[in-house]
Amino acid sequence: MVFMTNRVDFYQSEKSQLSISTSQVLVFIDGSLCDWLEVKEIVRGGWPEFGWARLAVTEPKNRDFEAAMRDIDTGQFVHIKRLYNEGKTVKGIAVLAGRVESIERKSAADKQTIEIIARDFSSWMEKITVYGQWVGREDGTALFLGGASTTFNEDALPNGAAELTMHNGRAVRLFAEEASKGKHFSYADALDYLLAVYLPAGILAVPGIERLKALTDNQKVYDLDVTGLNLLQAIRRCCERMGLEFKFISRPSETGPQEAIVFYRRGQGRCVELNMQRSGEIVSISKTNISEFRSERAGIVTHRYMGQGDFKRFEATFELRKGWDESLESYDYDTFSPSSNPEFYKVKDVYRKWVLNEAGDYSGQPFNCGPAFDFSRIFESSNFVHRRRRLWPALTRDVQGKSIGYFLEVSYDDGEHWWQYPGSFENRLDECAVWLASDRLDAHTWIAALKKVLRFRITASVFSDE
Repeated sequence: MVFMTNRVDFYQSEKSQLSISTSQVLVFIDGSLCDWLEVKEIVRGGWPEFGWARLAVTEPKNRDFEAAMRDIDTGQFVHIKRLYNEGKTVKGIAVLAGRVESIERKSAADKQTIEIIARDFSSWMEKITVYGQWVGREDGTALFLGGASTTFNEDALPNGAAELTMHNGRAVRLFAEEASKGKHFSYADALDYLLAVYLPAGILAVPGIERLKALTDNQKVYDLDVTGLNLLQAIRRCCERMGLEFKFISRPSETGPQEAIVFYRRGQGRCVELNMQRSGEIVSISKTNISEFRSERAGIVTHRYMGQGDFKRFEATFELRKGWDESLESYDYDTFSPSSNPEFYKVKDVYRKWVLNEAGDYSGQPFNCGPAFDFSRIFESSNFVHRRRRLWPALTRDVQGKSIGYFLEVSYDDGEHWWQYPGSFENRLDECAVWLASDRLDAHTWIAALKKVLRFRITASVFSDE
């Protein structure tokens, strides 16, 4: 019986030449051929290094070093192509696309060398910081809130917009203007948001939302905070939760983006065998098919900081609106007291709940309070969303330096005169509203309510969105 394998051994004294001659690789910078640049090393990989190339020029052909240096600058687009013959035509395969990251000039006694490091699109993403929220409004426009945290489904609660919004030429799910009306972000939505919001249209080819949903099984995000990370780290954090990897590849297309981002799942590609001989051995191409092996353990990076101050806080006197269904009103005094009405819970807000209507919750039936409160004059900016807030103590201090708290005033004559409200009241913590808490409404309040001339206003403070 004879056992056979697919192993082939090549015997030779040494093997020191590249399997692909460097003369077959050409470098283009901003579309211009630079035949005086030599490719020293090309690496194509994923996190954390991604793709990069080391280029050098030691003896410029028919040009001096100063001219060579003037033609190269950081940020310029680099395209490395490998040439091949197709019949009588010479064509090129894109090996690496990227940008000049660094330029180093070395001078020795007998020669000078210029070394250039070019990196793929990962170098661009490292320079973009993720912060704030792009909010999708009901009218189809987008609003940026720089002071908000970029947290998808914070505390596992939905905060994505119910409808897609056109942004940078793409339909994307932004953050919800009012979280109570939001929809859960999926991991596909989160990746799509990061790619659509932070990158100009047409600069990088990205997968469609359906492809991302298929890769992530359309799973929902739970409390994913990427505030302060660079864009590369933010995408990495999202992918880690789903067991995904990503890399950047060159596109053969003559038009459109020259680079694309590709997402893939670990362990789903084809298996390959990697071999490398020990140092000092004679090279055998049957025993070595990689040029370098490196393993490292990185600690936590702590030198990246992002400083954020608190949100701006404004004090104002806010006039409040009725926060109850007027069809529940009646002239029966005892109906509106918890001590005399066992079913008080059905009418507990009548004559007692007074609201700012900052989120527009009371604009429609049965409250009919009109449009949501407009903070633009108070905040001195239109960069805010109509969402539920809460009232905080006033910023004004008394003679002892203490806040005056919540200063509630009442008018019994439809706003002609105002007095400090003498009764007890509760400040709602889930919205800008107060609730009159006494067992029975006092006579002045009750009579004014029946005459429909009762009004309330409160001096307090609120936080803006910046």
